[in-house]
Amino acid sequence: MSRILVVDDEKWIREGIKVKLKRLGYSPNEIEEAGDGLEALEIMRRHPCDIVMSDIRMDGLDGLKLCEILKEEFPLAQKVIICGYSEFDYAAKAIEVGVVSYMLKPVCFEEVSRVIRMCERNLQKHDVHRQSEEISRLERIYLYGRQYESMLCDRQKIRSVLSEYREGDRFAGFYFFIGRNIDLSPWRILQILEKGSAGYDFERNLLLINRSPSEYIALYLLGAGRESFCKKEIDGIRQNLAAVFEEAELWDFVCGISDGDLCALRAVTDACESMRHKVIFPEQNFIDRELVRRANVNYLIRDTDRLQLEYAIRKKDYAAYSEILQKTANEIKETAISYESLARLYHTLRSVLEEIEDTEEGGAARGSLFEEVWQYDSGSEIFKVLKEWGMSRINLSNVDGPGRKEQMILQIKEYIETYYYEDITLEQLAKNNFVSISYLSTAFHDIVGTNFQQYLNLVRLSMAKKLLLEKKYKVGMIAEMVGFSDQHYFSRVFKKNEGCTPREYMEREERTQ
Repeated sequence: MSRILVVDDEKWIREGIKVKLKRLGYSPNEIEEAGDGLEALEIMRRHPCDIVMSDIRMDGLDGLKLCEILKEEFPLAQKVIICGYSEFDYAAKAIEVGVVSYMLKPVCFEEVSRVIRMCERNLQKHDVHRQSEEISRLERIYLYGRQYESMLCDRQKIRSVLSEYREGDRFAGFYFFIGRNIDLSPWRILQILEKGSAGYDFERNLLLINRSPSEYIALYLLGAGRESFCKKEIDGIRQNLAAVFEEAELWDFVCGISDGDLCALRAVTDACESMRHKVIFPEQNFIDRELVRRANVNYLIRDTDRLQLEYAIRKKDYAAYSEILQKTANEIKETAISYESLARLYHTLRSVLEEIEDTEEGGAARGSLFEEVWQYDSGSEIFKVLKEWGMSRINLSNVDGPGRKEQMILQIKEYIETYYYEDITLEQLAKNNFVSISYLSTAFHDIVGTNFQQYLNLVRLSMAKKLLLEKKYKVGMIAEMVGFSDQHYFSRVFKKNEGCTPREYMEREERTQ
């Protein structure tokens, strides 16, 4: 129900109205009271009410002056005047200040009931209208998303949706890619973006575009000015957005930012290119053009490395293939190459892999690779997927070849030693290698001399011991870092293999040093 504010300098009148409101079903928490206009204004500004019932004559700030102020500050609040017969002369003035009804003294229950029903109906109409406006607004945002390229190319269309646009004004684009696992509606994300755009109004100097459930664009009209002024304005927008996203606890996002540009479409395009560099800078939430310009755009895989890669593929030598791939991954990590360079490298490596003759199963494996590089979370993820894909395709092309079982186990060992901290299962590895779980389990034990889970635990414990000696992390954190989901299980496995608990291990090693 609505919140109601009763304003009168006579306490007994306030109490009488409150009793009648409670008879109508309003709880004490939904009723506020004030002894004069100034106190009422203070209450409204601190915690706004939906309905204000005020005496017309009070010392200081009277009822009409209070309603005049409320009309400006709280236009949707329903304002009701309490008056006597002798005060009817004020009726015209009351209408001017937005009073919707009046109650005659002494106030009876029927009058209160009549006025409250009318105010509640008005509020309900306002809610329906506001919801209708919000739906129309959201529909317009989606409409812009469907046709934004043609719209942003046309200055007349830009002027039709950004009312403050003048020739020579600059634009800034903020291109958001929201994590696929974010459980928020597009409307809620657009609300967060708008809240972070303090000082910018939708369709005046701010245009929000929803391209897909995970891609959003905020186009800001900066106004004419030197680039240095535009940069300060863009930095201010970025800080506001960062604060609002933090307040909303929305962490899984990346935002590409453009420079200030005279062309709206170019501002959006540059912001999109910056956003795609998330795969190069996975730790950054906001990526601006200055960061992008520092990336190496000229990286090319060496011809010798490509030839060795092709040779390894033809020879079905996964170890050689993996070694060259890892060497390349290390190079680009140190170089911080541009998105374009990484995309070029990625498609080169894909083309090498695809030279293996497709089989029916191999065609299915192709689906594990994205067409667009920016859809990956990082360069490391790209090379991990390329390794897995290479593993499956080499094995598929060499099902009956000599040493196939040994080759497969070698690949799996390397995979475990690289990604020990992830949730690795025998079922997952068997699926990746197109063999049954029982076949892989037997093959692993025959070649390695221990079962899969024991080997995985040994690899994880080896890294855990190194972390324990660094004395930087708590035992629970180390357990999680090396792939154990439960600290107690980690401690049991550790004691079974080392003969002591993790803490005892640290103390023992400290004494021997």
